[in-house]
Amino acid sequence: MTETWNTNIINGILRQLISESTPSPTAQCPYKYAVNSTIIQHAGGARSVSGGDDDSASVTSQARRGMHSACGGYWNAEKDGMWAYKHTLKDMDVVVSIIWIGI
Repeated sequence: MTETWNTNIINGILRQLISESTPSPTAQCPYKYAVNSTIIQHAGGARSVSGGDDDSASVTSQARRGMHSACGGYWNAEKDGMWAYKHTLKDMDVVVSIIWIGI
């Protein structure tokens, strides 16, 4: 389902960006957009982590993944930019980033 969710997220954001930034229905959108969507599933339940051959060193912990993402650009700061947002749900995070470049 993640492929469908990402496609729906990206297409919905692109439609809204173009609609909101185009001055009239006959005008051309004054920006180029790039939208990225990443879905990170939280691993559920407890997970056992062993400290080696000694089973007594095993630790049970909540399994959860960490993530760091970064993006940079060189452009005209008056017309171009980027924005990112992380939405946390019970069993997943959705990270969306948008880049726009003035035409």
